[in-house]
Amino acid sequence: MIKQFQSLSSTDSDSTRGRCCLRRLARVLLLLGTVVTPCAGQEIETERSGLVYSIGRIEKVSRGSALMDLGDVHGLTLVSPFNQVAIFRATSSGYIPVGVVRVAETYATFSRTRRTSGVSPEKGDVVMFVRELSQLSDTPVHRDRFIGKQVIRNSNASSYSTFRRPDTARALTDYQFSYPKWERRRARVLGFYNGPSFAEGGEELLSPLLNYIDMLREDYRIGRNSLPAAGTAWDRVMSVLYGETAEAQHQAAQPVAAEDTPLAAAPRPADRDIRRVVRDVFFDRTLEEQNLLAYLVATMLEASPGNQEVWFRQKILSSQFPEMSEEEYVLEQVLLIMRTLQEDL
Repeated sequence: MIKQFQSLSSTDSDSTRGRCCLRRLARVLLLLGTVVTPCAGQEIETERSGLVYSIGRIEKVSRGSALMDLGDVHGLTLVSPFNQVAIFRATSSGYIPVGVVRVAETYATFSRTRRTSGVSPEKGDVVMFVRELSQLSDTPVHRDRFIGKQVIRNSNASSYSTFRRPDTARALTDYQFSYPKWERRRARVLGFYNGPSFAEGGEELLSPLLNYIDMLREDYRIGRNSLPAAGTAWDRVMSVLYGETAEAQHQAAQPVAAEDTPLAAAPRPADRDIRRVVRDVFFDRTLEEQNLLAYLVATMLEASPGNQEVWFRQKILSSQFPEMSEEEYVLEQVLLIMRTLQEDL
C-alpha cells in the first residue's frame, strides 16, 4: 500500500483512475468499520510515558491564523484533545513558550490553526505535540485509516489534490519504519515523527528545549506543582506536552486525606512572590532565565532536596542554560533567596 501511495505521489497522470481506486478502498474501509480518527487511549502504563513527538514549523501567518507543516498523517485531527499544538519561538536567549492553539483545518501534511486570543504566532515558530504509543496504530492500520480519510475528503472533488503528495508518502514511510522501534523502546520518549522542516533528525536542533521539557514533565509526573512559578505561558504549553500517563501519575502522586480529599500543599510562598524576588535579584538576566530560576526555587521549596547544591546544578544542566551550572554567583543567590523565603513563612 505504501508503494501504491508513493507511485501516486510521483506522477499527476491517470488521476481519475487513481481516484476511483481510492474510492473503492474507502468503501472497503467503511464496510470494515474503520475509524478515521486516532485510537482512543488504552490502559495507561504507569512505569513509562511512551511518548512520540511531532515537531514542525509555522510557514505562514494570515490574520492570526497560522499554516504549519504538520497534518493528520502525523496524528492531528479536529477532535479535542487531538487538535492542540504548543508553539515556541527561538530568541537570542533560548526558546520561549508562545502558547497553545487549536487546529481549524487539517490536511495530509499541513494544517491551519484557529485564531486564538492572546497567542500571536509568527512565521518560523516551532510547533509540537505528543502522542502516547497507546494512542497510535500499527503501520497497516495507520496507513489504511489515513488513506481512507483522504479518499473520503476528496471523493467529491473534481481532481485529486497533488499538493505535498511527496511529503505525504515520505511521512507514511517514516511511520512504517519507526513504529517497530517505538514498540521496542522502553524510554519515556520513544521517538519523533516530524514535519518536513524537522525531518531526518531535525529535532536535534531543539535538544536544549526538549531536555527542559522532559525535566518539567518528570517533575510533574512525580507530583510537583511548581510549574506556574515559571509563568503562565509555560504552564499552558506543557498542558499539551505531558501525555496522559504523566497526567495520571501526577494525580496519583498528590497526597490525600483519609476521606480521599486532596491535602493542602506544603506551605510555600505564592508563585508571584517567588517571581518577584527572583526578578529583583536577577534583574540583569533575560526573562527566560528568570523564569527558569523562579521555577527551580519553587520546586526546591516543594521538594526539599537533601543536597540543594547538587540538586540545583543537575536541574540547570537539564535546562536551556546549562552554562549557568558553572556560575557560583547564581547558586549563591538562589540559596540566599531560599533562606529568605523560608524565613518569611
